[in-house]
Amino acid sequence: MTDPMDAVRAYFARRMNEHGSSPRGVDWNTAQAQEVRFAQVMNVRDHDGPFTIADWGCGYGALYDFLKRFGLPFTYVGFDITPAALMRARTNHPGVMFVGDESELPECEFVVASGVFNIRLETPVDAWRAYVEDQLGRMFAKATRGIAATFLTSYSDPPKQRADLFYADPLHLFDFAKRKLSPNVALLHDYGHWDFTLIVRKASP
Repeated sequence: MTDPMDAVRAYFARRMNEHGSSPRGVDWNTAQAQEVRFAQVMNVRDHDGPFTIADWGCGYGALYDFLKRFGLPFTYVGFDITPAALMRARTNHPGVMFVGDESELPECEFVVASGVFNIRLETPVDAWRAYVEDQLGRMFAKATRGIAATFLTSYSDPPKQRADLFYADPLHLFDFAKRKLSPNVALLHDYGHWDFTLIVRKASP
């Protein structure tokens, strides 16, 4: 049986080869669209001191550049399954840790995924939803404080929805996170775009 991620990996390899280390290389239309989502996932941060962060689906490492620009005191590691993206990330950021195998990803305070789950191509919706839930669980296992992920919303205008994209039901994911991951869940759906951000924090001792 063909792994559906093979098609996703090939899709992003094509985008990276066509557009290079740019927002379009990871399927964002503009830098502004990309950075709005970066700002949203960083709402998971719950303290002002130095922090560690894992970028789940890091692409060419744009989140690292975003955080550096704001002078935040962080330690970063990027994780991606697309070799073409990892090659560019490592070239663009000498000395920064980027891994292509989940087993090599260390625990971090925060694990974030920006737009990673939007492209499902021909994978059936139910199968992709199960994959997303599994991925959220894996992210949560690597986080010591919390995770954040952005999703296209099922509240998008139906005429504008694309058949190859995953439009998540925010209420379903909220319920999944509350029941399976942690009682501390936040849903951000108020920033003027057809997507939302799910934040799940570790329960206090």
